[in-house]
Amino acid sequence: MRWICLLLCIWGVRSIKTNTTTAENDPNENASIKSYFESSTYVLLAPAPPVITSSSRTSDPNSYLLSWKRDKLEGFLSYKIRYIKADHLSNFTLTRGEISKLWSYASVVSNVTFYLLNNLHPSSLYQVEMVGVTRNATSQLAVSSFRTGLEKPQFQIPIFNSNTTSAKHKKNQKKTQKFGFGGLPPESPSTPTVTELSATSVSLMWYPRFNGGSPITEYQVQSRIVG
Repeated sequence: MRWICLLLCIWGVRSIKTNTTTAENDPNENASIKSYFESSTYVLLAPAPPVITSSSRTSDPNSYLLSWKRDKLEGFLSYKIRYIKADHLSNFTLTRGEISKLWSYASVVSNVTFYLLNNLHPSSLYQVEMVGVTRNATSQLAVSSFRTGLEKPQFQIPIFNSNTTSAKHKKNQKKTQKFGFGGLPPESPSTPTVTELSATSVSLMWYPRFNGGSPITEYQVQSRIVG
């Protein structure tokens, strides 16, 4: 009798859900996918989460290719994905219900290991979450973040008369040679954040930004003793 009760308790904490393949932005399907993330029963004794392998940075301002590693041992039938701007999660003026409506949802079949997130905002930090779904359970939650690229500037290339060599034209040529395409200097990277710290060293991380039309070859980091 004790063994029967134990088996019933273990089975009760597993989330039993039906495998679906859905289209993004369908309100009815979004509500179905949302239940995989907002249920509190899938965490305990659940399969291991999918392993997200995509980069934390994309140069595209409006899309991001999410990729993950397929685990054949878990036997996932589909993957459920949702993503949101990180600003919304830290906005204390929004209620939990309002934030819930700002998530975008998608469902992917098990033999696919990538998904393109579209309609993103330039130079924005996003949080993405995903779970794998088996026949009898939902996996633990996989969480990652990424930043979209800067909005691409619209360059205007002036057309000069080949017979004229004005002083202004020569000045623009020198700027272009110095700074790259369009004569624009590269933007400074994002504010560095400390990732590792010891008594004798420190590791920094930052995001690159617009390079002015030419590849950035190096970054110069300066430090000084304070106090």
